[in-house]
Amino acid sequence: NAVPLTPDDDIPFDQNTVGFLTFTWLWNLCGAPAVAVPWGLDADGLPNSVQAIAAAGADPVAIAVAAAAEAAAPGLPAPPAMNR
Repeated sequence: NAVPLTPDDDIPFDQNTVGFLTFTWLWNLCGAPAVAVPWGLDADGLPNSVQAIAAAGADPVAIAVAAAAEAAAPGLPAPPAMNR
């Protein structure tokens, strides 16, 4: 898991974690709220997203912008069925 659910959760520090941190470290450092919203698929069928960032302490602004983006976002197809 990339985000710990409890203080005892291990977070593997691997290539996926480093890639995730590329987009979040600055906002964490600044104390600014940031929200990612799914935004359709690229030409290869991979998911895109947009990120809303607000001033430190302005969490309601980030959430409102994210909600507006979510309402305007292109729809995503349903995930494929998993074979069990």
